[in-house]
Amino acid sequence: MEIRHREREVSIEPGAQEAEGRQKLAEQKAGKGKAGKQRGRRAKNGAAARLVESDLLAKISLELRAPLNSIIGFAELMKDKRLGEIDNPHYESYIRDIHDSGKLTLSLIEDLLVIARARAGTLALDVAPVDLGELAAQAVAANQALAQERRVFLRLAPCNGVPPVLAERESLARAVNILLAGALRASPPGGQVIISLRRKRSGALRLRVHDNGEPLSGKELARALDPFAYSETTPIARSGNGLALPLAKALAQANGAKFKLKSSHRKGTRADLIFPADRLVPS
Repeated sequence: MEIRHREREVSIEPGAQEAEGRQKLAEQKAGKGKAGKQRGRRAKNGAAARLVESDLLAKISLELRAPLNSIIGFAELMKDKRLGEIDNPHYESYIRDIHDSGKLTLSLIEDLLVIARARAGTLALDVAPVDLGELAAQAVAANQALAQERRVFLRLAPCNGVPPVLAERESLARAVNILLAGALRASPPGGQVIISLRRKRSGALRLRVHDNGEPLSGKELARALDPFAYSETTPIARSGNGLALPLAKALAQANGAKFKLKSSHRKGTRADLIFPADRLVPS
């Protein structure tokens, strides 16, 4: 009797284990399904929030442009002395400051609007094949004066046989120039900034701006790339007006590239624009 009882226990347990396993599997699938739906809702909510953000900034920009253009216009009128001489020389200096500050503020508003449109996916781009090697060479030439002023060695690594990418040349060049200027300003005298192009095993094409300036911590990197975050610790040399890095990232992503920014004491700071294989133009 005891043996038969044990046999019954053995014969019953596998079925119970299978049922329990099926139940756990069903629970896991249900959990994954819920998680997938939650991710989908978060993505949809995020996209909707970015559209609202873009629309709000567009309205604010429109409201600010009119008075700013008036300030800039009248300051320019006085700066050029179109209605006569200005007796006090101090006023001339003040007028130049008003004019330049107005232009800078207007530029910041326009940059913020570009970032918002790029994040919302509503930035209009004129896409065509772009030779990244040529674009990088022109960016290096355009920033040589700053490199000499900073006494930093700036060069383009050899990049033969690099295929063109589908992108808008003007916005992509702006992103690369922002990264080069930030890297040069962050580099110490005697330092170096290298821009390179490399085809990855996946078929993607990577454009990298590499410098050996003061590295950023993880928190500083995150805040430097957030256009709506204020940080007193991020070096102004690298972040520029506070919108430079977010603008470069937004323009790169709008052109179909992944943007990565890494920084360490051992390897320096590396800003990568990675174009997937489907953005490359076959030769």
